[in-house]
Amino acid sequence: MPIRIGGKKLTPTAEKAVPINTSISSPTTQILEKKKYLSSAHEKHLKSSGIDSENALKAGYRSINAEEGLELLGQFESGILIPYFDSYGNPCKTSDGRDWARLRADKGDKDKYRSAKNAGCKPYFDPLIPEIFGKSWNKISEDTRTPLAIVEGEKKTTCFNLHYAKKLKIPALGVGGIWNWVGKKEEKSGFVDEVEGEEDEVKALLPELEAIQWKKRIVYLLPDSDIVDPDPRKLIKSAVFELAKTLARKGAIPKLVMLPQDPYGEKNGLDDICVSDFLGLFVEYFHQCSISALAFEGKGKDKKLVLNLAPSAQKQLKFFGFAGAITIQRHCIFKQGLFPYFWQETHWKLGDKSEFDTLIQKLMDKNGWDNRSKSHVQGLQKEISNRLFVSSKSFNKHRAFSNGTVIFENEKVIFSLGHKRNDFCAIYLPYEFPETDPGKPEMFVKFLNAFTLGEPEAQRYIRAMLRYYIQPLRQGERNKAEAFPLFVGQPQCGKGILFSVVRALLGEENCKSFGNIDDFSKPEKLAKYLDSTLIYCEDLPGFAREIKGLNYVIDNVPVTIKKLFIDPIDDCLNAHVLAAANQHLSVGKADAGGLKRRLHSFVVPLEDTIIIDPDLADKLKSELPKILYWLLQIDYERSLKDFRQGRLYVPALMEGEMESLEAIHPLLRFVNDCREERLNDYKNVDSVPSSDLYSYYRDNWSLRTGEKPLTKRSFERELKQSIKVPFKSIGRNNLLHFQLLSTEELASIHKKSNKAIGSFENISLEEIYLANKRGFQPTALPQQEPASRQEPELVLREQQESKLISETQTEDELKQQCIDDFIDIVPISRREIFCNETQYKVDLINCNLIVLSPYAPTLLDILNSMPPQNKQTFALNYGLKKLIIHSIFNDGSCQHFKNIKLID
Repeated sequence: MPIRIGGKKLTPTAEKAVPINTSISSPTTQILEKKKYLSSAHEKHLKSSGIDSENALKAGYRSINAEEGLELLGQFESGILIPYFDSYGNPCKTSDGRDWARLRADKGDKDKYRSAKNAGCKPYFDPLIPEIFGKSWNKISEDTRTPLAIVEGEKKTTCFNLHYAKKLKIPALGVGGIWNWVGKKEEKSGFVDEVEGEEDEVKALLPELEAIQWKKRIVYLLPDSDIVDPDPRKLIKSAVFELAKTLARKGAIPKLVMLPQDPYGEKNGLDDICVSDFLGLFVEYFHQCSISALAFEGKGKDKKLVLNLAPSAQKQLKFFGFAGAITIQRHCIFKQGLFPYFWQETHWKLGDKSEFDTLIQKLMDKNGWDNRSKSHVQGLQKEISNRLFVSSKSFNKHRAFSNGTVIFENEKVIFSLGHKRNDFCAIYLPYEFPETDPGKPEMFVKFLNAFTLGEPEAQRYIRAMLRYYIQPLRQGERNKAEAFPLFVGQPQCGKGILFSVVRALLGEENCKSFGNIDDFSKPEKLAKYLDSTLIYCEDLPGFAREIKGLNYVIDNVPVTIKKLFIDPIDDCLNAHVLAAANQHLSVGKADAGGLKRRLHSFVVPLEDTIIIDPDLADKLKSELPKILYWLLQIDYERSLKDFRQGRLYVPALMEGEMESLEAIHPLLRFVNDCREERLNDYKNVDSVPSSDLYSYYRDNWSLRTGEKPLTKRSFERELKQSIKVPFKSIGRNNLLHFQLLSTEELASIHKKSNKAIGSFENISLEEIYLANKRGFQPTALPQQEPASRQEPELVLREQQESKLISETQTEDELKQQCIDDFIDIVPISRREIFCNETQYKVDLINCNLIVLSPYAPTLLDILNSMPPQNKQTFALNYGLKKLIIHSIFNDGSCQHFKNIKLID
């Protein structure tokens, strides 16, 4: 049987044929039944009004073309068809028997809504209410204990009912326009007892509204925010006033819920407020800030009934604070109640108080809030900022990319398209997240190979470090690595290029530089590091006096932060620290223990690594999506282990640890030299008196090495606390003696006492030092394939794509293989729609792949966004010419939707 599409007919082939409902008779009914879908553009539009496609279809919303618009409404317009129902759930009818509906036309800037000529007006009884509210409209109409909300527009009505009807226990009915509630006759207002003179006339209601029991029922009116617009050409104020009077005449209690104007001049409708209400403020505002719709003003003969647009003076600050927060939340929120963040369409960005002050000024101007006394404005700012508070624990669990958002959940990486305010993401990476494998970062791998002189373990360490840096540090969660990598090398050895790539990978805007380690101990210096992912220095000074603050930042524990005009707070920075230097770092002796536990000194070899290509950094940045994908092939826990244990298996780090320890603890070299000479000086001696050891240190070793000698007390304290040389007191005077044990014995003591590495292998830094000096190698970690030769562990089909499927396959196997390969070229994040209710057929005769789906428009959008070469490669492998897409409906019928040419 042919399928009718407008004025055309399509006769499917035998292979394309699907069951079609032959019982459809009426052309109007046929269109309504068969076109049960929404185009992707219409889905997007409804989503912007807070209506998802599933509920839109339940409510009867449909996409129609111009021919169908002409047949249904007499309007040659395409758009969204919105059917109307009566209070019993039956479709409303026009005088000629057609279904009563309105069309939101695709074209036209104003007056977008169309209805059949001479069809009149009807109230919109949302068909979703029985399911949402548990009552039919007929029962709600009779029960005056149930409050009602009246909203202008079908979409806003549906939006209110989906998001607020159940929470507020208030269903909303809609009117098509601000005057579309008016019936044909007028009545007296009934306010003669309150006002001298004759009774006012009031408008009559539509017959369907007259049938509702209004007496003693609370009715909330929710007009658009431009009701406060002083422009006399705006009719909304008079329309709301007349509706409130009419309802009061019926015995109802009309209340007004004022929607605030946007500070940037945009009108707010209920759907606009709902979509941007990610902090959930509107429900409480509705309860606390609704006001009586009618009020009397004046006295005596001047007394008259007016529309009430403002609360009493005592409640104004609370009212304005709530209203302001509801509309400002789409532009600004407050982290920790102190720092304002402003929405950038992709992420939140830290701003300053002056920006917030300007925003409040614009808000007051647009809403006509004229009280500008200092105390009132300050009180209003405090009311708004307190309601815009977001806990710092909610921030930065995501990473925003140019094409979407990534969340790291349970060590998994989950990508979704688009950016949402309630992700509370302040970290933006200005490049695309790779949904599919973009290929290996060849240039970056070659650079790492040159940078490390081909040392695979060094490449493994750098890769693990970068993978760990990508993973967000959660608020209040200690940094498990507790590592401070310091790349030590001469100029032009590649440190700058590596740092340039790291900053680009993590987002330049998210990487902040520091000049001196001492700055981490100054609260006023820390505010600039908020919402950073990396704090770095490319030329670290060789000496630091105070490193306690640095240790706190590395460990990601709360630090005191001060900002101008704002009280200090204690917060975690959630950032990694990375540095480069030309020489090893030396610190005060009191802080040496904390530094040696965290410092990863990576010695960069000088020879053969001088970079002569001035554009290499930019070339490497062009591979950012490839680098990111390559890094994400490493499991997070594996990257943490490789990064933290790098000092145990990376030669460049072992060498760096040795040199760094000598810079931090010069006595370590003395102890080692002393052990080498003790066989001659202290043969068969169990321990050495401290005074003898100090004399040898001061008079011989220090003169020979040029080291400035410590005092005896400092010398003894350093040996006991930092070097951990065993000691004991001997004799009546408790003279201090140091035990000069063998290398293996001292290493054993360190292994038992040093718990800095936690659950990993407990090997102390001193043991690493001794291992390098003596040639005694600590137990190495299992060898891993070098990064330069490592392939991502993905299910690739390169061999299948390089040659045709074997001729030994059966026809059914070949068809199934073709369908599987087609699904595999679809991005993983969008693959679900191609699997669930979608059907496939392979036409081997005409060389076509046929797809039948209830989501044909969405499926087409996804296919159009895919790289053409992926589709061409797939088509060439199977000799396919076209992809034919059909829409399939609930009744089993289908119609042709679109052809996609695969091969030119």
